[in-house]
Amino acid sequence: MTLFEHENTGPYDVAIIGAGLAGLAAAHALRDRNIIVLEKEPRPGGRVYTKSAGESFYDLGAVFAYDPAAAPIALRTPALHPESERIGLFAQGNVHYGTSVRECLRQLDLAPHELDTLDAFETDPEKDASTLLPGAYRHLNSFFRLIHPGDMREYLPQRQHDAFIKFPTRHYETANGSLVEGLARPLEGRLETGVEVLSLTEKGGSVEVVFRRGEETHTLAARAVVCTAPAPVARRLVTTLTNDRCRVFLDSLRYGEGTVVVLGLEGADLADFSYIVTPDLPFNTVIKHRGRDGKPDTLFVYYVGEASEALSGLPHEEIVRRTLEHARALKVGALSEETLRFADVHRWPTVGPRISPASYADWTDWQARACERIFLAGDYVFVEPDNVLPFGTTQALQSGKRAAESVRAYLDVPAEVEAFRSQTLIETTIYRLAGERPAFVQTKSECNISYYGLLLQANPSRPLTEYLLQSARESLWEYQVGFGVTADDSLLVLEGLLAAGVGRDVLQPKLDRLVELFYSRPQGAFHSLSERRAEIKGCAQGLADYWLGPSVYVSAHAGHLLHRVAPERYPQEVGACTQYVAGLQEPEGYWSSIWFSSKFVTTLHAAKLLGIHGERYRPQLWRATAFILATQGHDGSWGETVLETSAAVLALEALGEAGTAALRKAKSWLRARKKPDGWEGEPMLYYWFETGPSEKMFFHCRDKGAVTSAWATLALANPA
Repeated sequence: MTLFEHENTGPYDVAIIGAGLAGLAAAHALRDRNIIVLEKEPRPGGRVYTKSAGESFYDLGAVFAYDPAAAPIALRTPALHPESERIGLFAQGNVHYGTSVRECLRQLDLAPHELDTLDAFETDPEKDASTLLPGAYRHLNSFFRLIHPGDMREYLPQRQHDAFIKFPTRHYETANGSLVEGLARPLEGRLETGVEVLSLTEKGGSVEVVFRRGEETHTLAARAVVCTAPAPVARRLVTTLTNDRCRVFLDSLRYGEGTVVVLGLEGADLADFSYIVTPDLPFNTVIKHRGRDGKPDTLFVYYVGEASEALSGLPHEEIVRRTLEHARALKVGALSEETLRFADVHRWPTVGPRISPASYADWTDWQARACERIFLAGDYVFVEPDNVLPFGTTQALQSGKRAAESVRAYLDVPAEVEAFRSQTLIETTIYRLAGERPAFVQTKSECNISYYGLLLQANPSRPLTEYLLQSARESLWEYQVGFGVTADDSLLVLEGLLAAGVGRDVLQPKLDRLVELFYSRPQGAFHSLSERRAEIKGCAQGLADYWLGPSVYVSAHAGHLLHRVAPERYPQEVGACTQYVAGLQEPEGYWSSIWFSSKFVTTLHAAKLLGIHGERYRPQLWRATAFILATQGHDGSWGETVLETSAAVLALEALGEAGTAALRKAKSWLRARKKPDGWEGEPMLYYWFETGPSEKMFFHCRDKGAVTSAWATLALANPA
């Protein structure tokens, strides 16, 4: 029985989607694990695609010779052939040759002030291409499009200066296919081609991979996935894309297409050049490989972006005919049907991303993490701090290696850590609010970090303590992997760690970071989202204006926690938060939050903070007590919900009402609601953000049971 003759194959340690260079490099790095590589095409290699005609080998994809030192294994490389140092620019009816981009441009009939803008742009790495005059821009952009599918002005300034680079066109005797063969050979039995992946869905402790081979659809499970598909494909495949930074990144990327036409020519007596670029012909670039040992010369003619789109729907024979016709204008040799020995055409729908500020100006590695168990790889996510996206074969290989290292570190954890991060605590239902009625969008599971702090507070355990300490980001915590750090989420974890006995030596540096990122001294209050979030990408970035600004809930919770851990270190922050919270009590006596359906959660933390100061805030505390007691139901509950009742019980205890008849009745109601496996989950959070001028996405979050049970456990901790 083969891999594809039964359902639910696995679970594998890692499923690698795509057998391009990134996928092959990742597979090599993880070859000691139980892995599977799935490739849609009938061959591995991705954009490294080598073919042959007789004894002539040529690349329809990456044409520049790869660096064997970048390969993860030792390779026996074929003979490496250099090409001419001469490059050219076809413009104004002629090819202008030179040994540098600048030399070619100086031969044009450009006005002195146009040349001045070129000089200024070339010498200033911070200068943008928009400073170039139209004539200078148009011709320099031709050199830029040798390796990029878009126009210079669409790209980061750092990448715009690629236009001045002269690229060596040396190539191997048998093209770049030897790299793919060397990487794929050791994967025999674990590399499956002709397999189209349809979806990647995170489900608890694994990822479900749905794929099709032929007419049959199958599934397999993997503990982690490395997805090396281009960004538009990855965006479509990942159905549980919970990392908002990754989602925004993928949505911002724009790819250009490309078509390559290969012409094998014999007796054409070609001119001396390695490549020619042009803004004046239907194609963008021509690269030449000289034939050796009696083999034909080869021209690679590239149509990029809109030039490639113009060929859509044409048969290959017509594309070759047009290419020959237009290439004759270059006057580089006898380009005719008589000298043509072979030809080939290949279209690449995603030849490369436009490296725009919208996509890459604020890059962080977290943008390559689609969700808890799905890691993205490929040259489009290979970003270096001082060299944004230097994409190519070397970078694709290194990206695969990096992804493999991340996956290995992720998988190599104790079993108890694996259990915690695999179990999400909340089920979220999403609605689109637009038009006359709400529209259901989807239901998804989320939250595998912050609310574990509440569970730890209710039932301290060493494994959970270690898991939360290991899950810190920016020394603080997020709701779920990839969501970004918030003060609300960090406080839940910090409260749990304190209850579990974690010492001040560990907690104080984290509280210092909390103050640094989320406390506003002028306002004397804490924010849910950091005012420094644009600078520190590990922080949650925010999706709605009402999320911003100071928060009563965070200020109350943080103020009390700072006082408990290190009162002498934070007296100013605690005092300011107390005044801020006291001034925002509702007339009825409670405090409200933008996140919680319960009025009593924020009131609980406000009561704890104000209670620090004894009689000073007695009127506020009395009003809070009166409100809570007045809203208790006849059955002893508040709102007939476990969450409301638990929070109200804890608030009354903080207000000095322990042991009263009201609390005894409430606790009796809570005990009666307990089932053998705990308390049934309840709605607990809600929020929305705008997606258009008249449209919002509304998120209704219901606990699966563990969070509600933790609240009830805390409420019943003190005997009534």
